[in-house]
Amino acid sequence: MTIPNDVAQYLIDRGNFPPEVNELIKKQRDKGIAKYGRPLDPMMPGYDWTSEVLEELTDSLVYCTAAMLVDTPNAPYYGKALQSIADATSVLMYLKSEIKQSTIIL
Repeated sequence: MTIPNDVAQYLIDRGNFPPEVNELIKKQRDKGIAKYGRPLDPMMPGYDWTSEVLEELTDSLVYCTAAMLVDTPNAPYYGKALQSIADATSVLMYLKSEIKQSTIIL
């Protein structure tokens, strides 16, 4: 597989997401291009993508909780979202620990 140099476009083209999700991806992509001058390229040097996503997921947990606290009528939906975010965070934390354990340091 060829690694794409625009992850957002890759998601839009292959993610099979609802149109409103694709619109959010496009919006964030455009915001990133405006800020950094290019789309997110997974081959950019110096990034630990697993650490990056863990940071973002942690922020998502906090933001989702804040939304739940102010939008109490929809709290059950935020609770479901929180559980999904926490599950994804746990999976990636496990993956990161396994990567560290399997890395040979010379």
